[in-house]
Amino acid sequence: LVLWSLLLVVPGIIKGLAYSQTFSILAQNPNLSPQEALKLSIKITDGYKWELFMVYFSFLGWWILVGLTFGLAACYVVPYIQATMMHIYFYLRDSAIDDGICEAADFAMVPPNPTEYDGIMEGGYHE
Repeated sequence: LVLWSLLLVVPGIIKGLAYSQTFSILAQNPNLSPQEALKLSIKITDGYKWELFMVYFSFLGWWILVGLTFGLAACYVVPYIQATMMHIYFYLRDSAIDDGICEAADFAMVPPNPTEYDGIMEGGYHE
């Protein structure tokens, strides 16, 4: 019975890791549909699921600390985890663009008409 239940848990974890970057993609490009963001998330996490799992697993100790401090440590832990996850998103996004898996336009990194924008700064497009 335990082995059968693992058949449901393990694929669920794998799919959860594949979809883990969806919110970051939508935050960067709100014009995408949720389905397009899911597809992009699957593309950029391909080959990185074990690393993502290990990062999430490494936060287990921090969550135990939050529990031991009755939530007080969450003031430090939650921003730390969110900053780490955004850094991972930027790494996955840039790796996917460099490897030719996706294009910069998929992530709204390139304005549709660069001559119309005054907000182009060194290092990328910023509104």
